[in-house]
Amino acid sequence: MSASPMTAAEVGNQRATHRRRVALLLGAALLLDIGVEYLAGQILRLPLWLDSIGTILVGALLGPLAGAATGVAANLLVGVVTDNHAALPFTITAAFIGWAAGFAAQLGAFDRLWRVVLAGLLVGLGAALISAPIAAYVFGGLTDKGAAYLRTLLEATGATIFQLTTLQGLISDPLDKVISFVAAWLLWRPLRAWFPPLSRTGAQPLGALKGYTLAVVASLLALLIFIIFLPATGPSIFSIFYLAVLLSAWRGGLGPALLAISVGAVAIFLLLIAPAAGVRDIVADWFRLVDFVVVAGVIAFIAIQLEQSRQRLAQALHAERTGQAQLRAIADGVGEALALIAPDQRVLTVNRRFGELFGVPVERVAGQRLEDVRTLYDQVFEDAAALYAASVAASADAEQTFTRLIVQQWPQRRELLHYSTPVHSADGFLGRLYVFRDVTHEREVDRMKTEFVSLASHELRTPLTSIKGFTEMVLDGDAGEINDEVAEYLGIVHSNADRLVALVNDLLDLSRIESGRVQLKSEPVDLATVVENVVVTLRQKIAEKAQTLTVEIDPAATAVVGDPDKLVQVLTNYVSNAHKYTQTGGAIRIEVAPQDGFARVAVIDNGHGIAPADQARLFTRFYRVDTELTREVGGTGLGLSIVKQLIELQGGAVGVTSAPGAGSTFWFTVPLDCAPDDIAQVGAVSDRTF
Repeated sequence: MSASPMTAAEVGNQRATHRRRVALLLGAALLLDIGVEYLAGQILRLPLWLDSIGTILVGALLGPLAGAATGVAANLLVGVVTDNHAALPFTITAAFIGWAAGFAAQLGAFDRLWRVVLAGLLVGLGAALISAPIAAYVFGGLTDKGAAYLRTLLEATGATIFQLTTLQGLISDPLDKVISFVAAWLLWRPLRAWFPPLSRTGAQPLGALKGYTLAVVASLLALLIFIIFLPATGPSIFSIFYLAVLLSAWRGGLGPALLAISVGAVAIFLLLIAPAAGVRDIVADWFRLVDFVVVAGVIAFIAIQLEQSRQRLAQALHAERTGQAQLRAIADGVGEALALIAPDQRVLTVNRRFGELFGVPVERVAGQRLEDVRTLYDQVFEDAAALYAASVAASADAEQTFTRLIVQQWPQRRELLHYSTPVHSADGFLGRLYVFRDVTHEREVDRMKTEFVSLASHELRTPLTSIKGFTEMVLDGDAGEINDEVAEYLGIVHSNADRLVALVNDLLDLSRIESGRVQLKSEPVDLATVVENVVVTLRQKIAEKAQTLTVEIDPAATAVVGDPDKLVQVLTNYVSNAHKYTQTGGAIRIEVAPQDGFARVAVIDNGHGIAPADQARLFTRFYRVDTELTREVGGTGLGLSIVKQLIELQGGAVGVTSAPGAGSTFWFTVPLDCAPDDIAQVGAVSDRTF
């Protein structure tokens, strides 16, 4: 069971308790530092100081900043209380120890005793290296003797940094800090439960310092170093402020950088220009001040620009990685297998479904060339050679899209819809996307549906034929005389029986086409004869509505290759629809003309027209435009779907252009016959009106 949320009063009490604990910890740490140092140095006369136990404890519990502040406060307090001004410069070392202790704790150094010992040893070596030049200056006095003493020490001990620390410092500082770290660790273990866990921001260098906080700390540290080493090194030590400006600009921006520059300029003015005795020194120091301000400003500007560039680059990199992760998640979430192939036939990427569908690890395919995965084609696909050749040929195609049905034979048999489309980016053609969708179940359902429709249509034909036949016999008087009312009712029955027969015939045609049982003849056909047959068949119906039918045939487009019976069926459907959906007295025109190796047959009327939203679905099964006129005329919604499939089986295409109130043009194409002898006989029907 989850804990209930705390109230505002409880949160306030918790914060107040934490503040009291922090205050007690800081006070106790200062007393511990001062007391242990006095005990070790004044009473026990040990060669160790042990004055950093409290500082290390605060750093481990409260973080690097608190540790550094405790070290500074303890060192300054000792110097003031004991009137030992020589101890004040070692404030830098004390701040380093507190900061290093907090940093080490956040890295996990206090989790094991051996880590504590190692951390104490490293911090002790660092303290020795920092204290060596300070000790050299302090031992030389507060005058120019400090510089001479430092040079003498360097010459006497050589250039090695460990020699600079002196043998005593090299031994005593690490030993002192190891003991101090272990003592602080023993206190840290019971006290850590009283303080909340620290954030890990300090685990990065200067991670807990930024903005004006960093500017203040860096400026004060630079000022302290400037004051301590000015007598020994001369005015050149002011260059330490450049580092403070650089850090402030890098982590804080313009405002903190200006603060660091201001502190450095004031320090130079107060400690160099104001005490100067000679005019020459004043001029040189003023030039030094101006030079510092200018150079520091340039450094700050460069640092800010570099940091902003880094941040923009990091943001762009993060956005790119996020976008790539999102695209990968989207690609892995789709149900189709995806493969993106570059124009050079290299597989750029595949999604997780690709590996699942084809039983191959994704990393085995991604980055490979098509020729390297040819064996995968042979293993997975039934007609592997044709599919591989098509993939290679299409890899550099930046325009066309392809769709085909393929059969997968491994790791299990499936029917796949294979779709390929070009992919373009802002930089140009990226490659082709190949999509593999498992349609095994869908096609099985389609086959079952087609078989059911075929079976049901066959079973319906017999009773419908009987109903229609016996109705006609009764209407003809074969069963005796009938009155007008009965004749009217039987006429309705006969009419609906005709509609049912038409529906059954359409369903049978559709099921044969979808099941592949339609036997199409491919032979030379005279389109003029096809048009003539259709016109003769529908002439009476057209005349009943006082409509005109005009035929325009280009002799160059009459010799085609196809199935004559199916072409008659298609054209009859077009002309019949034009007749039914064109008003009384309207005009219908049949045009036959050549078009890019095909004969284009168009049926044009001046009827009511079709809205654009309906045109896209006209050739789909069972779709009918929902208007008052279509409801009166009736129909199955299958005729145009059958037309489309019959024409496509013969290598042609279908289409429609229309607008409400402007009539419609339904067209289809059929391949032209290359033999020129078949087109001489059509001149008589090239332009007729029926």
